[in-house]
Amino acid sequence: MATTTLQAFNYIQTFSCLAERCEANCCEADWRIEVGSRPMAVYRDVFPELLPLIASDAGGNVMKQVDGQCVALTAGRCSIHAQAGESALPDTCANYPRMYRRLNAVTVRSATMSCPEISRLVLFGDKPFLREQITEENVFISGVNQQHLDDFDADNWGGVIDFLMNLTQSDDLSVPQVLLRLYDLVQGLATIPEAKWADHIAPLAAAYSPAEASVESVNAGPVLIVLMTILKSSQITEEIRERVVEMIAVESEELPPRTRLGIKPAWRAMASGAVGMALEPILKKYIAAEITRTGFPFISTTSAGRDYGKTLSEWASTLAIRTLALRYLLLAHCDTDLQHPPEPELLVAVMYRFCRAANHSPATAPEIDLRLRVSGNGSGLLQEIAAA
Repeated sequence: MATTTLQAFNYIQTFSCLAERCEANCCEADWRIEVGSRPMAVYRDVFPELLPLIASDAGGNVMKQVDGQCVALTAGRCSIHAQAGESALPDTCANYPRMYRRLNAVTVRSATMSCPEISRLVLFGDKPFLREQITEENVFISGVNQQHLDDFDADNWGGVIDFLMNLTQSDDLSVPQVLLRLYDLVQGLATIPEAKWADHIAPLAAAYSPAEASVESVNAGPVLIVLMTILKSSQITEEIRERVVEMIAVESEELPPRTRLGIKPAWRAMASGAVGMALEPILKKYIAAEITRTGFPFISTTSAGRDYGKTLSEWASTLAIRTLALRYLLLAHCDTDLQHPPEPELLVAVMYRFCRAANHSPATAPEIDLRLRVSGNGSGLLQEIAAA
């Protein structure tokens, strides 16, 4: 078996599937699991008794499901894995929650926080974004799309990613400041060949200056609307939705007549105080994890397509919008009586469900609309939204 050299982040290298001990087994997540030509050949030639587990739809062969659960799941474990071994698994099942990106000869392994254990490792693990180069055998990444960049190598990629990890985790910057700097940074990167990004990224960041305020009147409403559309997903519990609804205030204005969404005073006070500060490291880790998951700022295709947009400005806008939506979601789960952020296990539960809803579905219409408004109007509008 051929070996592959990978650039991998510590949080995925320390990951081990909890299987039947997981609080939200991915085999019960009502996801479409495609069965490619490699495992289908194994079933036909070696394990024909497994073929009844396979169905077909308009997109090809898929694992059968009953009531949102894969039919191969038995007592919290995969019967295909137990009977035929890892090599017989569909690529999605063998890889999840791992994510792979290929840039020339650079293959990057990261993961998605839609897995509860990955959320735990990102939020509470030791040095989750430390990266290392490893070489191992792997038969499951042959189908990963490869992106071709001129004169681009592992040093180019590493220089950019290391800088971004340090930027996002800086104690000297607030979450809005991180998002604004990322947005400003990609404007400069878009004009430079990717092979030179590592040399230019630090000077570009050093040249950052705050944008002028947008002429467009903005408050919390647009981001809250995005959040509410994300929360319509079947991956979100009714309790989570009710928490957000309880936090939201509907504000009416007479001149001109319009209705706005905001958050109630108790939550607004928490957002600007010690509770809001306690959420900052959590949100910064989310930003870094999303950068590693999507390959940002090297535009690539995720499981939901190019759900972050088609340009670097749209990618930076989407990252900002989802981070700000998550900020409201976490704030809704803070204790207004005790003035306390969510406990670690609640943070994990809210995080992985948000990521399942946001990462495994196409972007919603309100999110796309706000993304285009931000990327079209510049960082001044983003500054208004982030400050709301």
